[in-house]
Amino acid sequence: MRSLGFFRSPTKLLIAAWVIYLVYLSSIPRLLLAPSLPRPLVSPTAHVVAYFILATLIYMVLTRRRPGPIGGLKSAIRAMAIATAVGITVEVMQSFPPEGSVQLSDVVFNVAGTIAGLLVVLFLSVIGVPRRLIFAAIGTGMALVIVGIAVSAAIWNPAYPYRGDHWHSSYGISVCGVRQPDLPGVSGGVHSHGTEFIHIHPGDASEEGKNATLSLLFETHGGRLTRNGFLLPWGTSYRNGDQCPDGTAGEFVVFVNGVLLKDPTTYVLRDQQTILIMFRSVGYRDQA
Repeated sequence: MRSLGFFRSPTKLLIAAWVIYLVYLSSIPRLLLAPSLPRPLVSPTAHVVAYFILATLIYMVLTRRRPGPIGGLKSAIRAMAIATAVGITVEVMQSFPPEGSVQLSDVVFNVAGTIAGLLVVLFLSVIGVPRRLIFAAIGTGMALVIVGIAVSAAIWNPAYPYRGDHWHSSYGISVCGVRQPDLPGVSGGVHSHGTEFIHIHPGDASEEGKNATLSLLFETHGGRLTRNGFLLPWGTSYRNGDQCPDGTAGEFVVFVNGVLLKDPTTYVLRDQQTILIMFRSVGYRDQA
């Protein structure tokens, strides 16, 4: 059966595996990072490299032997059409999840990578580079991408904010049932504009990743946060054991989306969270 011929071709199987890998990467809510690569360049670079590889693989399948200039050009056009169709399909698939969307810029980078790959492989074919060396180069590129993503996953936490991100969460501070003023507006990578929202957009390594903590928010505003209490920017402080106006002992607690934090000082701020910072009577258990 001719349909089984696809599965007898190692290169075609490699293309299928690469397309599946691209679908997997597109399903990751947030592209993983690479050390020292500026955040704005991460996504464009990933798209260009991924479709550079895909286009060259497709071209090599379409040219089973060394074609002439016309045959090579025809194969390159067909490879570009197939790779572009794959890129558009993968991008459309990203719109299915509730938080997903189609990014036209990603399609543009996919096409750019496709064109770049085809230009390179056409040039190598014209100057007479053996097919086995071209295959070896493509395979090496695939391995580097896969290993790089795996290493990145081990090093970086995609749930944390990094340079290039701009996230927001809401917060509220209360003392013995009384809502406190919002933190004053200041500059910084983790700060408030004097409203109930936290702006999280790290500017350097000291503010990104695991450093973008709730403690950093307080420090940026001239306050301090410990495991036992907090100091507000205007000078008032509260810690476990201090008394509320009704004479009861108070305790310091922090809730994130309704979950009590064991150690609020190390909590890394995330996007779209609701944070309640409270000094309350020990006997008070209603966080709202």
